[in-house]
Amino acid sequence: MGFKSINKEKASISFINDARGDKIKTQKRDKKILVSFTQDEYDRVKESALQIGMGVNQYIRYKLFI
Repeated sequence: MGFKSINKEKASISFINDARGDKIKTQKRDKKILVSFTQDEYDRVKESALQIGMGVNQYIRYKLFI
């Protein structure tokens, strides 16, 4: 008995799509967390998100779950 083989590239793409909300149709995101940033922190997060083609909310969700 061995471990299941996982295609890491496909798993990575799937994770990113889930973070973006691309596949979530049956689950409603109804829980909220309020987080405050300084302007400098926000600018850094926004720049990082733009570099990989995500919005700020998507990027924060992605970073939380990797």
